[in-house]
Amino acid sequence: SRLPHAPAAGPADAAPLRGSARHTLGNQAGLLVALLVQNHRRDDAGRIAAAALKAWDDPGFRDLLSQALSGTVPEPWPL
Repeated sequence: SRLPHAPAAGPADAAPLRGSARHTLGNQAGLLVALLVQNHRRDDAGRIAAAALKAWDDPGFRDLLSQALSGTVPEPWPL
């Protein structure tokens, strides 16, 4: 038997998904950048951070990447 299709997510439903996606992007990009720095690959870390900021230039994301460029690993996500 076929399952009924769920209605497409509307604009009101998308806000939590965007927030989760942004948090995931920040965590993954920050983790990668911090690990590159810790493994003496600062040039690669800088390139990744710059590319990530082109995709999403947000003050909080910029701060997270700045910390990652100093070698600080972000808190795990999801918890």
